[in-house]
Amino acid sequence: MDDSQSKFRPLLDEATPTVQKVDPESKSETSEKDILISTKKPRLHPGLSGSLAKAEAYALKHASGRNLEDDSDESEMDDAFKQTLEDATPNTKRKLLDEAEDEKKGKIGPVATFFTLIKGFVGTGILFVPKAYYTGGWGFMSIALTLSALLTCFASVKLIQIRAKYKMNYSEIGFKAYGAFGKFLVDFFLLLTQFLFVTAYITFIANSMNNVLREHFNYELNKWIYGGILFVLFSLMCWVRKIEKFAIFHIFADVSIVIGITVICVYGVKEGVQNGFKTDNNFINTDTFLTVIGFAAYSYEGIGLILPIMETTSRPDIYPHILVGVILLLNCIFMFFGILLYFSFGRDKISSKPLVTDILPSKDIPITIVEIIWVINIILTYPLMFYPSHKVFESYVYAGFKKGQLRKWLKNLTRTIFVSFTVVLSLILADTLDKLESINGAFACIPMAFVLPCLFHYKLLAETKLQKIIDLTIVGCSLVLMVVCSVMTFLKWND
Repeated sequence: MDDSQSKFRPLLDEATPTVQKVDPESKSETSEKDILISTKKPRLHPGLSGSLAKAEAYALKHASGRNLEDDSDESEMDDAFKQTLEDATPNTKRKLLDEAEDEKKGKIGPVATFFTLIKGFVGTGILFVPKAYYTGGWGFMSIALTLSALLTCFASVKLIQIRAKYKMNYSEIGFKAYGAFGKFLVDFFLLLTQFLFVTAYITFIANSMNNVLREHFNYELNKWIYGGILFVLFSLMCWVRKIEKFAIFHIFADVSIVIGITVICVYGVKEGVQNGFKTDNNFINTDTFLTVIGFAAYSYEGIGLILPIMETTSRPDIYPHILVGVILLLNCIFMFFGILLYFSFGRDKISSKPLVTDILPSKDIPITIVEIIWVINIILTYPLMFYPSHKVFESYVYAGFKKGQLRKWLKNLTRTIFVSFTVVLSLILADTLDKLESINGAFACIPMAFVLPCLFHYKLLAETKLQKIIDLTIVGCSLVLMVVCSVMTFLKWND
């Protein structure tokens, strides 16, 4: 066994099922082992789409840890299982619940793991990449994306190494390293990143639908009308407790993203061939280049899903390799996408709108189809992406509340308030959403993806002086970038 395999041997052991036997000579009427065996169910093996849907739902529900599992205002346990739990000792009860959770999430192979990670990292954020190339300059933005990708790989592997030793999720690792404050930091930045992720959705939907209406029907709706409609729709959708109901649209979301990126690239090539590729674009935009560093971090922010997805994979031994491969592949895709469209449409067009779809000819049927399917995709995935935010909030606010209708409707109220914040913030900042995402990257994604993993590794796993120096160097540099880039983005907000 080589060193890389031995490093992840604990993960292999955890993923390998064990066979338990009942001793027929045992005189115990009902041992813990008997109970566990009697409740064991055969594992189902869904198809690829079903596996992906389950994995995504599990990852989002456990983005910060098992504490995000809805604890629950609605129970799916049958009466027999409830009775078994009542009769079991506390230790057995925990094992039974863990087993039930494992049964629900299932296991996915390397291919499904690859696509689940892709979905975890890629969303509407890619539509801001061409504008970021204008803001930072094509050379500087390419360097920033590459360095951010490499640092994301490094920090993610650090987190996986901690998980291999302590068998903990991100939030628990924070608690192990720095107590309640460490856990709070993970939860706070998770809440903030997911909240700001979905904020861009409302403006995208409003702009896309108005593009279609304007080009095909010569009509537009006020953006606040869209806001009102989406507020009602998203509020009701966020009241749903079992988000697996939305995860069935996983494959549709993946397909729509692939189709959208492909069509946009085709139109970019077409624009360049017909009107010539622009050659006067800046290598570096000296006025605003610092503001895109946060966006570069935002582009790869999926670290909250890395450990939950790892729990669903059947090959944890090769998971780090799959993860690094996904991040490096996305780096190439983001760079190709940004450079192609920046040089095809030029800085004048690219700089005019934060979303690249807003400069495309919506009267063309392929663009219309892309905008419509992306709108449908976003509507269906909004509850999934927003779930970690309100669950983190609820885990603190409603921790001492007794289960019942009062707690359920108070949760519905706070979820509605959260939705209203995203709608209002998105529509107010509709023309500067790229700056909002840069703030998200600088202030929330940098600590979530770079600072905390290295800080936890320094505390829990670093043994050599070199390891400690590397961890602290990354932490220090990241904190400086966090402050400088956040301040610069605010100062250059209207540039």
